[in-house]
Amino acid sequence: MTKMMNAKFEVEKFTGHNNFSIWKLKVRDFLVQQGLHKALDRVKKKIVSMTDSNWEDLEARALSTIRLCLANEVLFNIVEETSTTSLWGKLETLYMTKLLTNKIYLKIQLYSLQTEEDTKIVEHLNVFNTLIFQLSDMEVKFQEEDKAITLLCSLLESWDHFVTSISLSTTESLEFDLVVGALLVEEVRKKSNVETFALEAMVARGRSKERGEKTRGSSKSKSKGKKCKAKFWYCNKIGHLKKHCWKHKEYDNPKKEANQVDSGMIDEVLSVEELCMIDETLSVCNVSQNFES
Repeated sequence: MTKMMNAKFEVEKFTGHNNFSIWKLKVRDFLVQQGLHKALDRVKKKIVSMTDSNWEDLEARALSTIRLCLANEVLFNIVEETSTTSLWGKLETLYMTKLLTNKIYLKIQLYSLQTEEDTKIVEHLNVFNTLIFQLSDMEVKFQEEDKAITLLCSLLESWDHFVTSISLSTTESLEFDLVVGALLVEEVRKKSNVETFALEAMVARGRSKERGEKTRGSSKSKSKGKKCKAKFWYCNKIGHLKKHCWKHKEYDNPKKEANQVDSGMIDEVLSVEELCMIDETLSVCNVSQNFES
């Protein structure tokens, strides 16, 4: 993007597509800084205290400064203009038309303007004030209360409580600057509340996690350190469980071994039915031997 710069002041070149009203304001301020703004006065005769040569020099420097602030595609339209006033008037005729259609278009933009969910109030105010400024350049007058009400109507539903508070805060007419100041303060308050809520949620989450870890740790330590107050009947010691008592284990082991031996012996002993079957078999064998003999 091309820019014209002198010292620490700079003006964006007008291309015919950027905002002419804003550009015109900046150029006038730039001419004031250079001491050339008197050439923009729409008075045909020069200042009385200036000589002809000084006036011509002032006019030429102001004219060249304005031309340096224009892009090439715009310069072709004003190349024949030789004075500051005629050049300025030609630019206003070309790019700041005051036709009814343009006024209607800008008013539709203004009255249909709505904030977006993630848009900052400062950015919304920039768009709003730009439209007001463009309409004011077309000699459209706005009362302070009308501007304030239009701004409040452009807010989202989430601002309804704020709009109601502003409406009830005064019985007189609304002042635009006061409404703007209250909007900026309210935005800061909302942002602070959101950040505070997020911080509290994080702290609460951390505390609950820490509390859970402490609870698990204490339950483990309690289960490990918990002592039984009951007295074991075999050794008469308090807090001595059966599974931890070595005397009872020594007493119980011989019984287990005996039981194991007995069970092994029982497995080897034949049942009564098996003995009867064997006895019958032997009897049959003896009978057969006697018969053969």
